[in-house]
Amino acid sequence: NKVGSQVNLVQVENPLYSGGINLPEVEQSIQALKCQISAEPDRTILIATMNQAQTSELKIALEREIQNDPLLEKFSATHQSTLDELVVKNLENVQGDERDVVIISTVYGPGADGRVMQNFGPVNKDSGWRRLNVLFTRAKHKVIVVSSLTPSDIASTENSSRGVRALRGYLDFAI
Repeated sequence: NKVGSQVNLVQVENPLYSGGINLPEVEQSIQALKCQISAEPDRTILIATMNQAQTSELKIALEREIQNDPLLEKFSATHQSTLDELVVKNLENVQGDERDVVIISTVYGPGADGRVMQNFGPVNKDSGWRRLNVLFTRAKHKVIVVSSLTPSDIASTENSSRGVRALRGYLDFAI
């Protein structure tokens, strides 16, 4: 058990990051959600992403899955309109939320050319490390990190922002 809650890494196969969105990661996040509900149906869950574009894509995918999957529909309905509602939020909006399990989509990863651009949105900003700290501490029981990144994909130097160094460190920790 790692520092209070368990951290699991789900490495995305064949990732594709483009235009702020990573659709393979959306799919893996939904799969991780379904597996979590099957394994521990009484745990509350929050899904979080690193940017608004991915949050929007995940919300659409989640709505579609809720309509097509009775287990997911029942889970969502059970928690609807409560403080433990199944929601998808981005990095800037998770403060104050807490769930048993938090599924994090890191979003960023290799593009069509296989290269990872070193721009991680809000994480690159001065307050990025604080936002990550808030995000990483929302789980009471378990964090599931769904990522297209490996620690070595992130070029972290002493000149990198604290947020970039924190993201790389957390991925290292999750492995």
